[in-house]
Amino acid sequence: MDVCDVIEALDEGCSLTDATRWLGVECLQNRATLRRDLYIDLSDTCTHLLEIATTESTVIWNAKGDYVEPPSEGLREALMRLSMTPELAALTVLRGICRGAARDYFASVSRIVSFERGSIVPLPERRLAKIEPSAHTAVPPEPGLPPNPLRTHAGLLGESGFIIWDTEDWILELDFTFRDRLDMVCAIPINREGESNEKSGQVFDLPKMATVHPVGSDDMAPPDESTAPTFFGVHPTVSQSCDAQAVHRRVFESLTRVPKDVPIAVLPEFCLLSPDGLDALVEVDGREIPAVVVAGSAHTGAADRQKRANTSHVFLDRYRIMSTSKHEPFVLSLKIPGGDKIDFREDISPQDPRVIRVAAGTATRLTIAICSDLNSIELVGAMTKAGVNILLSPSWSPKIGAAATGLTQLAGYCQCVGLVANTPGHLMAFGKPTFWACTAVPRDSNQAHVHFNGEWDLDQKKYHEAASPVVGILNPNLISTDPGYWTWLY
Repeated sequence: MDVCDVIEALDEGCSLTDATRWLGVECLQNRATLRRDLYIDLSDTCTHLLEIATTESTVIWNAKGDYVEPPSEGLREALMRLSMTPELAALTVLRGICRGAARDYFASVSRIVSFERGSIVPLPERRLAKIEPSAHTAVPPEPGLPPNPLRTHAGLLGESGFIIWDTEDWILELDFTFRDRLDMVCAIPINREGESNEKSGQVFDLPKMATVHPVGSDDMAPPDESTAPTFFGVHPTVSQSCDAQAVHRRVFESLTRVPKDVPIAVLPEFCLLSPDGLDALVEVDGREIPAVVVAGSAHTGAADRQKRANTSHVFLDRYRIMSTSKHEPFVLSLKIPGGDKIDFREDISPQDPRVIRVAAGTATRLTIAICSDLNSIELVGAMTKAGVNILLSPSWSPKIGAAATGLTQLAGYCQCVGLVANTPGHLMAFGKPTFWACTAVPRDSNQAHVHFNGEWDLDQKKYHEAASPVVGILNPNLISTDPGYWTWLY
């Protein structure tokens, strides 16, 4: 690559997303060189190019990302001054585009945008008021301001508010269709003393969130299929007196128990018999439910093993905004009478391509991880790069395990609030208590907290789970030792 290639990329009439992806790929391919050049560059040449690229990018492309006109002679001349370091020239132009045209584009886009390796990804603009600096915060916050999560994502693009998507394994989808309403629900603007909401340095509080538990351990049926080495078809018990519709009505009834001041609710994994089990009820039943509902999950595609999935639907104001399927199969480890433990792998087909779907606003990046997805280093790492700051997880697990580490990582690097809703009781619990919920909030320790709901009977030496339906309420604006941080409602 030389500087003429950079000029040609700006001069070809490409869209904003295509041009920036080409520049991004070039920067990734020359990452080692760029780190060296950025360290040793002490001239004003890059600063001058950055300023011109920032201004001119809004002329080359309009706010819709469409190509308008070629770069000016001034920009071409500024690029040629860096002809001896073309990689640095490409990166400087890309940084300028991020500060200019790309920022305008992502401030107003209202559709699904896909990102592949080399694409520039906008990070959420959400600073939280009631948090302490994290151990992961690379630079102390400015005096009087909360920590800036962009610092932990700096990378090649610095504190531009963007990162270069550098993985080939995952495609990222940011859905900006409902951006304004999503931000209204998920990021509550507050005034710092003496400042208006519009002033720069806006900080936010977070909404309360709920886990909703419509079924207990005695309400779950054994898997429909459990022939080693796989299992499939986990769901609540169905009987003549309680058919599938009755099960789904019971689940919806439990949602109506969530208090009005709690706008986000998560149902556990496998509380439905099909992923669309709540779709019709959410649409036609007028009783009040939270604005954002993660409708648990269910196995689907039993007849065709190539299409088997564990899928969850997400609603915003009763409209389905997302359908996402599990990536990482759960593994049951069960002891066979008179024998050793045998592993049963959840029989779901791999997602191809592997896509991370995120509901996005200016301040919000909300996504779903179904149970064992949180055990995946690759998936949690990709979510961290994407700046996910609300992670909601339907789960069916005997213990939180490595998922707590995933929640802690997201809390530390992305100021993410993580909430897991677990189905109580489990085939692998073997009579021991199972957790009902797990939470992680962006605090100085960033530790995930597991919440149980039951009590030991000392006489019978047995643990009794609470009776469903039950609602758990998280106030993420409080520290975990505050009595109001977590509340059970019966």
